[in-house]
Amino acid sequence: MTHLPAGSVVSPLVFDTPHSGSYIPAHIVTDATETERDFLRDAHVEKLLTASPAQNIPVLENLLDRVVIDTNSEEYEVDPRSFTGHWPLPSRLTRNITIRGLGLIATSMKQADGSLRPIFNEQTKLTTQDVLERLDRYHRPYHAALRGLLARAFDAHGYAIHINFHSSPRAALKGRDLLIGNLKGKSAHPDLTHHIQAFFHMNGMNFGENSPYPGGALIRRHSAPEQGLHGIQIEFARDLFTAADGTYDHHKGEMMILFVTSFAQSLHMFADAHQGRLRPQVPQAGRPAILGMDSP
Repeated sequence: MTHLPAGSVVSPLVFDTPHSGSYIPAHIVTDATETERDFLRDAHVEKLLTASPAQNIPVLENLLDRVVIDTNSEEYEVDPRSFTGHWPLPSRLTRNITIRGLGLIATSMKQADGSLRPIFNEQTKLTTQDVLERLDRYHRPYHAALRGLLARAFDAHGYAIHINFHSSPRAALKGRDLLIGNLKGKSAHPDLTHHIQAFFHMNGMNFGENSPYPGGALIRRHSAPEQGLHGIQIEFARDLFTAADGTYDHHKGEMMILFVTSFAQSLHMFADAHQGRLRPQVPQAGRPAILGMDSP
């Protein structure tokens, strides 16, 4: 789902939240438990972005539960042995699969003791056709929608800034309030990263950078700072806006909405003052290739 601004002003910013959805289509069956699904979901992150369209920032929200398909994983992040039938696409056993049991399709779930529990057996295994259909129906359209929003921003400003929002248990962030992911310096102009660091520091946020989450497929595939496309992943500690039982805390949530609103304002001010640094380093004709063809 895309939440578009009501006005005609085009912001250079694009926000997205790929893991906050909980919807599972009726034709899809999963053996993941409710507890496991809740652990994987960036619950309530979408609520923190509700004021963003009023700042002319489009918000792309994935409504699907992460166990259906992970739009922030690469298409090659699959273990073909997990499915029945021939897998026709390239595949790679990444740490996301072998250590976390995730990837494009969750085939196992990490337990409290660190072990992985398979969520399919020989009778309930997905077929390769099942997975290919999910790619065509859900994964590729989400990436296409993001490309479209970034292309619109780029066409208006000559650059675009993509902020990819997530959340994690505070323990996973080593006790920090949030984490900045920029593919270890490769996904955004360093001055943009420094501005974000300074903003968080000024607002009393304890933050880290890139470890353990440097960024996923959405940042990797849609960032090219030398071509004017800048991507940053922000991972919030969930207790900043949830109660002890994981439910949304409205008081905390309102404070975080104000924080995200202030963050967006600071990004707009930075972008307006530093457009030359954010635009392509080498003059180019039209959009970056990763955004597709120019509009007629």
